[in-house]
Amino acid sequence: MGARTWPSAALVLALLAVATACGRPATAPSRQPVLSTTAAAHLEQVVSTLRMQWYWRHTVLWPEFRERVFERADGASTIPETFDAIRLALTMLGDRHSYYITADGEFIFNPQSPSRVTGTCVIQDPTPPALPASVGYVRVRIFLEGDTLAQATAIQDAIRAADRDDLEGWIVDLRNSRGGNMWPALAGIGPVLGTGTAGHFVGIGSVTPWGYEDGRAWLGSATMVALAGPYELRRPMPRVAVLTDIGVSSSGEAIAIAFRGRPNTRSFGAATCGLSTAVAQFPLTNGARVGVVTSLMADRRQATYGNEVIPDEVIGGADEVVARAVAWLVTGADPLQLSSVRQDD
Repeated sequence: MGARTWPSAALVLALLAVATACGRPATAPSRQPVLSTTAAAHLEQVVSTLRMQWYWRHTVLWPEFRERVFERADGASTIPETFDAIRLALTMLGDRHSYYITADGEFIFNPQSPSRVTGTCVIQDPTPPALPASVGYVRVRIFLEGDTLAQATAIQDAIRAADRDDLEGWIVDLRNSRGGNMWPALAGIGPVLGTGTAGHFVGIGSVTPWGYEDGRAWLGSATMVALAGPYELRRPMPRVAVLTDIGVSSSGEAIAIAFRGRPNTRSFGAATCGLSTAVAQFPLTNGARVGVVTSLMADRRQATYGNEVIPDEVIGGADEVVARAVAWLVTGADPLQLSSVRQDD
């Protein structure tokens, strides 16, 4: 029998290293979050709703998203103990408009949500401006709740009171028109806005028009608010100056968008809050709800928004905004056109 040969020391160490690597993972597995069955089921439902309904859902790596949310809820035994994890989920979405409503009615937002949390878009109501008799004025306010017919009627009553045969045009003051129910505002401002499609909600694979006709604010084939005996302007389709500022958010932005692309219309002031998206609420089994951005607001030409609505003329001071709007209503001239005329001269 021949002499036995032994592997070298280097080979032995290499074989031991291979054996060790094959026998156990290179790193120890991380500890899985521990949640009660109730807490885990609730979080699963929240994450699943976001994954199926959120407008930008195709941009998210959902396994990693879910992992981070559950890690934040580690140790939760009750549904209230998952609220911090839900707040994290909303923060990771980053859209600033989606939210969660507890079974007791408490709202939970992304901490960066501008209008209700940080206060960025919460400002003072504008002072009613002094205007020449030749300019009609209507202030549009939007409410979360209340009598929708009364809200729409109040706007049309203000239009009726200000209407005259000799008006040069109208100022529609949307400043500080916050989120809420857009349909009474749309029905109310309809006589000045005019009949027909005023905007769209653009979702994934869907486009739903909305507009005004004969006192009726409509969405697709559904009537949202209808006024009996709606007012009609003495001079239909007038020149309209729309005033906006950072206090215009959500449904207020929808009304601003309704005037985009309308003939004889120009907007003045500051950019809006930046919540020009549509939110749908989805119920959860415990009575809570998730408000999820499901579509973008779009104008009558289907140009989508989703962020700030920037006016045609960005003007800082309140007095300057009104003065410029009145000047445009009286002359009807676009400043770019005036500039071109001066250059030609």
